[in-house]
Amino acid sequence: MSLPLTVGGSSGGSAVAVRAGFAAAALGTDTGGSVRIPAACCGVAGLKPSFGRVPVAGVRPLAPSLDHVGLLAPSLRDLATWQPLIDPILAGEPPASPRAPARIGVDRNYYADADPEVRDAVEQALQSAAAAGAEVRDVRLPDPDGVQPVHMVLFAVEAAAAYRETFTGPTAELPQTIQKVLAYGAEIPHDEYQRQSRARDDLRARVDAALDEVDLLMLPTLPLAPPARDAGRITLAGREHAFTAALIRYTMLFNHTGHPVLALPFGRLACGLPASLQLVGPRDRDAVLMAYGRALEESIASAGSAAQRGQS
Repeated sequence: MSLPLTVGGSSGGSAVAVRAGFAAAALGTDTGGSVRIPAACCGVAGLKPSFGRVPVAGVRPLAPSLDHVGLLAPSLRDLATWQPLIDPILAGEPPASPRAPARIGVDRNYYADADPEVRDAVEQALQSAAAAGAEVRDVRLPDPDGVQPVHMVLFAVEAAAAYRETFTGPTAELPQTIQKVLAYGAEIPHDEYQRQSRARDDLRARVDAALDEVDLLMLPTLPLAPPARDAGRITLAGREHAFTAALIRYTMLFNHTGHPVLALPFGRLACGLPASLQLVGPRDRDAVLMAYGRALEESIASAGSAAQRGQS
């Protein structure tokens, strides 16, 4: 009997509802990857819009400079049909229908520690896109190992502050992991928070520089197939990582940079679920990213149909 797999967090319930057909679309929140990771774990599509594009009023804050409200649906095509939910995300942008094939940026070093089947899925997607006329270019992204300390400091400090502003009671009733995060955030000096904030500015500039050369970036959402729900540690390329740190390894960067990101199911992993691609576009060009994403989704589907016909 196979172990129960994680559905991701913290918007795992939304992703499960979409995957099971209980909902045609669902809202989610994303502070380190919590729309995109459940989308990847459940084989559906997700959108983390540009930072600030969707108001977070009414959403309990976790880390205000990282919090995003996003959307999940079975596919990008389904996502685009939810105009009442999509319109606020695309507010202020003219309709976008890119005529030219996309220039897709890829940094294979960024996800070099992903499992081989995940790397293979990205290569297959790049080949499908190239066959449809896209141009694939090498770009440079910040190393995830350099992103992690920025994320841990800014996330912990802001989460501790948000908790203090919302609740006055003790934290003893909270899960131990949350207690540790809040205690850690409360102890971080202000000058360390400022130092990591400056480091975040550099991360943002480096992703902007990569997107100056291409229309969108492509990378995996997760470094591995959805792991067992109770997995304590995850090994990637011979290195052990904490469970959550491994899941957010490729997603947390874009919460700090604020770029819009689509999570797109593609192909099939050995576990039977699709792999998941992240497509990243320029900030506040969410409509353009959606248009490129739809075109890529269609070209991938066409390539898959052609392959099936060739095998029959």
